[in-house]
Amino acid sequence: SLSQLLEVSGEYKIPLPKAKFQAICSALHNQICSPAKQLSIEIHKELFHCVLLLARSSPDDMLAFLHKQQEIEHEAVRVMSLELLRAIVGADLPETRVKKLLIVKAVKSTLSDQNATVRKAALDFIRMLLSSGSVENYAAWDLVAYVFSEFSVSTSKLDVQEESTIQTLCIDILQCLDTCQWKDPMQLPTLQGLLARLLVVASSPYERGGHGCAALQLLKALHQTVHAAVGEMWVVKIPSLLQYIEGNTENSLDHARWEHMLLQFLRTSLEMIDDSAWSSLELSWQMASYASPSKQ
Repeated sequence: SLSQLLEVSGEYKIPLPKAKFQAICSALHNQICSPAKQLSIEIHKELFHCVLLLARSSPDDMLAFLHKQQEIEHEAVRVMSLELLRAIVGADLPETRVKKLLIVKAVKSTLSDQNATVRKAALDFIRMLLSSGSVENYAAWDLVAYVFSEFSVSTSKLDVQEESTIQTLCIDILQCLDTCQWKDPMQLPTLQGLLARLLVVASSPYERGGHGCAALQLLKALHQTVHAAVGEMWVVKIPSLLQYIEGNTENSLDHARWEHMLLQFLRTSLEMIDDSAWSSLELSWQMASYASPSKQ
C-alpha cells in the first residue's frame, strides 16, 4: 500500500509533508534494520523499492536522512544505510544522478569504522559508485585512497579470513578502473594515475605504518590489470623491492638508492609498455601534482 501511495505521489508530483517524509523514512529503515524480523525476499525488495521512490521524490531529504543514520555507531544501522545508498546509486535515478557528492559525503562518516562488516559494506558501496562513473576527481581519489588503506590493513592480517576477503574485494574494485578513459574532469582515476600514486607512496616506505610495502604488494596483485606487458617482470621484480624494504629500517634505508630503484622500476615498466599515448600525458600530470621535489 505504501509503495502504491508513493508511486502516485511521484507520478502526480505531490510532495509529502516534511514531517511525514521523515516518519516514513524512519519506519522503513527500522523495519529493514530490525534483527527481530526475518523479512522475506519479496518484502525486502518492496521496502527497498519504497526507499527508491522516496529518493526520487525528494533526493536531498532522503540523502540527509541516510547521512544522519551513518553517524549512528551501530553495525546494523550503518550496514543497511550503506546498502540503501548502494541501491540508490545502482538504480541510477535521474533525480539522484547529480547528487553523488552528497552520497559520498554521507558515506565518509563510516570510513573510520573498524567493524569488518561495515568495512565490507563500505567497499561494496564504493565498487558500485566507481563503476557508475561521473564522480568528481577529488571525491573519486578519496574513495580510491580508502580502498588502498583497507588493502594495507588487510595485508598485515592475512591469517584472518575476513581480512583476506576484504583484501580480495579491494583488488576487485581497483581492477575495475581499467575500463575508464581519462577524457574529462568527471571520470575516474586511470590505471596510469593509480600507478603513479602507488609509486609515490612506495617512495616513503615506512610512513603511516608501512604503507610502502602495501603499495608494492598492491601493484603486484594488479600486475595484469595495469598493463599486460609488465606482468611477468613485476612478478619477479616487486618481491626484490619488498625484500630491500623489509631488510632495512627507516634509519638504515639509503633513500637515494631506494628512489633510484623505484625510478628504474618505472623506467623499465614504461619501456616494456612502449606506448607513449598510454604513459606520457597521464603520468606527467600525476607526478606534477606532488609538492615534494624528491617525489616527482
